[in-house]
Amino acid sequence: MKTVYADLLGRVGFRVRQLLEHPPEGFRFVSRTQWADRLSDRAIGNDFLWRWRHRLNRLAPLNLMAAYGPLRFKRPPAGADLTYSESPLIFRREPWVVGVEVAIQFAGYDHRHLERYRRVVEAALGSRHCRGIVCWSEAARRSLLARLSGEKFAEKISVVHPAGTPKRFARPGSSNGRPVRILFVSSVVTPGGFEQKGGREALEAFVWLRRICPQAELIVRSDVPESLRSCYEGAPGLKFVTQPVTRAELDRLYQSADIFWYPAHSLSSVVVLEAMSYALPVVTSDYYDNPEYIEDGRTGFVARHGRALPSWDTSPREVLEAVREPDPGLVGELVEKTRLLVEQPALRRRMGAAAREEVEHGQFSLAVKNRKLQAVFERALAA
Repeated sequence: MKTVYADLLGRVGFRVRQLLEHPPEGFRFVSRTQWADRLSDRAIGNDFLWRWRHRLNRLAPLNLMAAYGPLRFKRPPAGADLTYSESPLIFRREPWVVGVEVAIQFAGYDHRHLERYRRVVEAALGSRHCRGIVCWSEAARRSLLARLSGEKFAEKISVVHPAGTPKRFARPGSSNGRPVRILFVSSVVTPGGFEQKGGREALEAFVWLRRICPQAELIVRSDVPESLRSCYEGAPGLKFVTQPVTRAELDRLYQSADIFWYPAHSLSSVVVLEAMSYALPVVTSDYYDNPEYIEDGRTGFVARHGRALPSWDTSPREVLEAVREPDPGLVGELVEKTRLLVEQPALRRRMGAAAREEVEHGQFSLAVKNRKLQAVFERALAA
């Protein structure tokens, strides 16, 4: 049994938590709770601290500075064979593997910082100590090779999609005579998350959808800007859940839903895999890696944007500025695709079953993901 040290900076995200709880065969993961983790957990729900952190990131890439500075003097726990990191690069002389969702993550999620420190990042990824690069999507791989010169590290890249966790649940039987419920889920604590996940388009699309499908309902579980909430609150069939809910309450929302919306202007999210695990057809957008998760016409639908947006690997902040108004083209696609699902229960069931199959036994299953990760870690230790 080989030991992998998960070197954390900030909150433990879904992917790392899944590695800790469901490691590949032959490996176990260990971690330490750092002061930065506790600080991040306090700051994540504080709007003031969140905004100040991002303002500081505009001046300098905080995670890269930490990696090149104090984190260089950390030591993995005794007995660790390999180090795994999700955000900071490792500048220590030990074998390590890094997970990547977008190239700019290595420089404070800002393309200007990445361009300034590009050679530093390239040198770290190309060093003999970097034994593997796990890109969590094909879009991540393209981002890495587009933003950086991969001459010294391209052969280290492996694409491994995240996995969902199959759920045991019972959904109500026939939908005849009851509303068709659509669920939209975003963060209730992250400023800007609602817009990034396509919340404006979701609200606008639902107003239009209700005119042709009065049996439709929409539950929005997210923090919603007060100006938007006041405009839409009271609309027939619309319910806001803006406070944090327990895991059990969130599970009940998934179980009560018939369709899941994720018309995002950002990276895909664990909520898509969760929806698939609950056998929900997903209507997502064509932005960045989202089309990799939903097979258009089989496990859900991919709605196309009507206007061009800045690339996510340029700057999430610039994307957020560009989505202050809803995209009419995306709204129209969302209405059109969802109408088919609302009006055709058999189509909903067929797509939902196909989505769940992908999480249980397909490319988004734990078995498939762990086989790929096992190969990555074994190569890293053999190098």
